[in-house]
Amino acid sequence: MKFEDVLHNGKLWSVTGGAIKLTHTMAERQHTLEELNKMEQVRNYLIDNGVFDSSGLKELNSEDA
Repeated sequence: MKFEDVLHNGKLWSVTGGAIKLTHTMAERQHTLEELNKMEQVRNYLIDNGVFDSSGLKELNSEDA
């Protein structure tokens, strides 16, 4: 599972990939659907590892270091 954590304006964000969305929903195009699936995989990984807030994400990162 590859994703990066970014601190921006005092908030912690997890970045799973990237795509330019020019449609109403992400499910309308193949490339954005793939990114949507990546986000779901990361979401499930975080839930499975007990990460529900930024402190849990920091703790998970410290375990991986």
